[in-house]
Amino acid sequence: MPASIGVCPKHYSFIKSKVIVSIGDEVQRGQALFYDKKNPQVYFHSPVAGTVSAIDYGPQRTLERVTMTPSSVDQAIEFQPVNIPELSVSEAKSVLLERGLWTSFIELPFQNIPSPEVNPPAIVVMLSNPEPFHPKLSVVNDHVDDDLVRGIQLLKKITPRVIVAVDADESLNCDALAEIAQVVRISGDFSLFDPASVVYHLKDNQDENKTWACDWQSCVKIGNTIHTQTYFNQHWITVGGNQVENNRHYKVIEGTQVDAVVTKNNPNDRMIFGGLFSGLHMASEDYLPLGVDAINIIDSDPQPEFMSFIHAGLHKVSYTRAYMAGLLNTFRKTPTSTALHGSHRDCISCGLCTHVCPIDTALPQHILRSLKGNDVESAMKYGLLDCSSCGVCTYVCPSKIDLASMFTEAKDQLYREVNA
Repeated sequence: MPASIGVCPKHYSFIKSKVIVSIGDEVQRGQALFYDKKNPQVYFHSPVAGTVSAIDYGPQRTLERVTMTPSSVDQAIEFQPVNIPELSVSEAKSVLLERGLWTSFIELPFQNIPSPEVNPPAIVVMLSNPEPFHPKLSVVNDHVDDDLVRGIQLLKKITPRVIVAVDADESLNCDALAEIAQVVRISGDFSLFDPASVVYHLKDNQDENKTWACDWQSCVKIGNTIHTQTYFNQHWITVGGNQVENNRHYKVIEGTQVDAVVTKNNPNDRMIFGGLFSGLHMASEDYLPLGVDAINIIDSDPQPEFMSFIHAGLHKVSYTRAYMAGLLNTFRKTPTSTALHGSHRDCISCGLCTHVCPIDTALPQHILRSLKGNDVESAMKYGLLDCSSCGVCTYVCPSKIDLASMFTEAKDQLYREVNA
């Protein structure tokens, strides 16, 4: 058990937290700590029994974390038994809300926590995430398969259409899941495995643009909490990156101390919470944020290339043939760094962002120009709301334009205006 636990909601967008505990309070595992004022039924629960030792706020009184000192005795709230087949839609929602499990879901296209008053047209469950250094279900499947099935059975009580997306290259037996949900095998680059991309390629009508999504860990948490009648606080994460010698899986308690799992050898390295392309870039974080299942430590302070004028870009990451490295990517590993090389440049209309985008109808360079001209309507016409925020467009852009962040900020602003 870590010396302290921090419940940090930074991973969640748009929530306004209201804390309902005070420093010095004794709490049990599964007890509510704070709720979302925009969705007063949605509570975040404590992963451990212990004492509230700190409540930290950021700018504009935004909740940063609730820190607790675990007790020696694991006292957990015991929830009522649940018979999944007999649940109605409203009863299934109540089961999730009462147990602090509603935060398992995001709603497309804005990736917000959905309102309990809304019934989703579909729920997408991601069993795979091939983005570099993410935990694989196949590593732990033998230990969680029953809970996974229970979790998906409960989702089926909320909506009849549950889509289970799995990497065709990952060795998972989905026969039991295929009996209760639609199983879709996906082949291709990791950007296809974002829920927004899955919905785009599988949706039957426009209503499904508001599909909900969750991952396999959320389903395991739902299934285990229902089975044991106590809050499931375990989480699988991976630690990776080119600055980590031993990339591996870890089973941790939610909100565990980061330095109990990994430390940076070089203070200039960048620690990314989540995937390399779509994770949280934070200067420092003492505790693993809720909903994060990967920690990547990446070089962000590379040494200058010696006599670079004669190297023709051998060590520059390039998706095109502008540098020699673009010709060699097939034959060698691509170096990974979060350092910026060179200054910002304007869009050159190369079309590479459109070429790699997993959303066939999206036109990133036209979205960019529309947003630059403050024409949100045209940006939406070119596919802004279909953007999955996979980050691949940013990676390939030869002008080093952070397209993914710009599109995410535009979607966030649109959400706030619509829900003001």
